Amino acid sequence: MSFASISDYERKYGPVENASSLQEWLDDATTYLTALLGASFDAEDEEQATRLRTVCRDMAHRAFASVAPGYGVTEFSQGGNGFSESMSYANATGDLYLTKTERALLGIGDQQVGWLEPYDQSDLGGSS
Repeated sequence: MSFASISDYERKYGPVENASSLQEWLDDATTYLTALLGASFDAEDEEQATRLRTVCRDMAHRAFASVAPGYGVTEFSQGGNGFSESMSYANATGDLYLTKTERALLGIGDQQVGWLEPYDQSDLGGSS
């Protein structure tokens, strides 16, 4: 089951014509997020579920909409008599990825500090 549904998607981005393709993107985004979260995924945590729904929906939108003509064009140029035209796309291959904000929202990539005390004081000849 995906973290986001087609109705979640349509509430934010409007109706879609190809629901089965969108469902594939939502399923793929869910697989990606589950793998990234690993042990920190908690099926009972409602706040995390809300965040995952938001991120899954937005990831799927970036990938799903990238196949729409003209979507995500970041640069466009035309020529003259030589009949040249070119476009550059933000996500031309429809990759699933997390933005920096989404990583922060899910707590992925946070730095952690800790220490490990490998020896007990008695191992070093000290008093316990």
